[in-house]
Amino acid sequence: MGQTGKSPTGATTLVFNNEALTCKYRDPLDGTAIRVLDASEDEIMTVAITSEGEYFVSAGADKLVKVWHYDEGVCHYIGVGHSGTISRCAISPDQGLCISVGHEGAICIWAMGVEAEE
Repeated sequence: MGQTGKSPTGATTLVFNNEALTCKYRDPLDGTAIRVLDASEDEIMTVAITSEGEYFVSAGADKLVKVWHYDEGVCHYIGVGHSGTISRCAISPDQGLCISVGHEGAICIWAMGVEAEE
């Protein structure tokens, strides 16, 4: 299937289908697809969701880090810097940074352009 992530409120579940290269928003009660996004041109290996659930990050074999607005379903930022498949990503507690790790050994730190509300 691929990677999954749950919104902080539990209102929806993100399911990344590596065969179809899509991201599906699913209702956690009955599993029906609420929205489907064309998320990548290659396998998605990792996802992370901000603590407030406003943004999520996807990354993988396309060597790109993508920051998506959760409600809009729109990719706002694309980070290019890895020369190999990205295996992991994480978002800092203040939601200001995303850290990605590639199979080539690179660790990239990205400014997300998203600030946590105080």
